[in-house]
Formats: sequence, C-alpha cells, structure tokens
Amino acid sequence: MLNRTGRRGQVAIAIAAASLIFLVFWQSFEQAQVNSQLIRALRARDVSAALQALSSGADANVDMNDTFWSRLNALLTHQPRTISAQTPLSAAVMIAIPSSGQRRSSPVTVDLVRKLLRSGSRVGTPDEGGTGLLEVAMTHSEPEVAGLLIDFGANTNVRTMSGETLLPDALIE
Repeated sequence: MLNRTGRRGQVAIAIAAASLIFLVFWQSFEQAQVNSQLIRALRARDVSAALQALSSGADANVDMNDTFWSRLNALLTHQPRTISAQTPLSAAVMIAIPSSGQRRSSPVTVDLVRKLLRSGSRVGTPDEGGTGLLEVAMTHSEPEVAGLLIDFGANTNVRTMSGETLLPDALIE
C-alpha cells in the first residue's frame, strides 16, 4: 500500500502528464487554426490574407482538403483519409494566372508564390488533374512564376501529354 507521499507523487505525475497532453493538443489546435486561415484565404483568392497566414506560421504544404470534418469522418468510418493534390502552392499558381484582360499576374500574387516556395512548398506536386505546376505556369505565359518554380527545383525535363518538353531544348542547355 502506498503512503501519502507516494500518492502525492502519483497525483503530481498525473497532473504533469495531463498538462503535457493539453499543451500538445493546444499547439495542434493553434496550428490547425492558422492552417485553416491559409486555406480559407486561398479559396477566397485573398492573397494578402494568405500572406498573413504564412507569416503567422501556416504550413506551406497543408492539404487543402484536410479539415476537422474529414478527420472526424475518417475516424468514425474507419476509412483512411484521402490526400488531395491541391496544395497551397498549386492554389497560388492558379491565382497567379491572369484573368481575361490582364497581361500579367499582380506582383503581390507572385510574392505569395515566392513566400510559399521559401516556406518549403513542394514544387513537384501536380495539381488535381495531374498537371505539373511548371506546365500550368508555362501554358498561361507566366514567366515570373515559371522562373520561380524552376529556381526552386521544378523538373524542366517533364514531357506534356503530347510528348513535348516544357522548355525548348536550347533554353535547358
């Protein structure tokens, strides 16, 4: 049988463990909040809010379809969560494509792509249709975005569906 000191020690350990669990949960909750801010901003095409979320520590590689509800559904149905190909970088590249009547994407949108790349976004992730981000930028004549993607490691040797390389051979060599 434990004496009073032993029980106090057990209570202290239990309180410390509960505090640690709460701290880990709280940090995960705070990260989820800032990631949600980034996702909402990108879906709303609000570049300044997306830049703010990144400055607040949002994960540059967060799954745009990973939400509390998708996790709860996976838990309740015992089904694995599906991973989306939509990343913050692919959303930003799509935002950077100028709308009709514009000749170029806005500098602040290019800044968003740059900040995502500097924050560790994976360049090689294709969009939901399987098209690489460099191909999207090249197809829509976005040389500044394409240049950033190449600077951060986009594969220039990838071939399009028709078998052509994205860049003319003279530019690659």
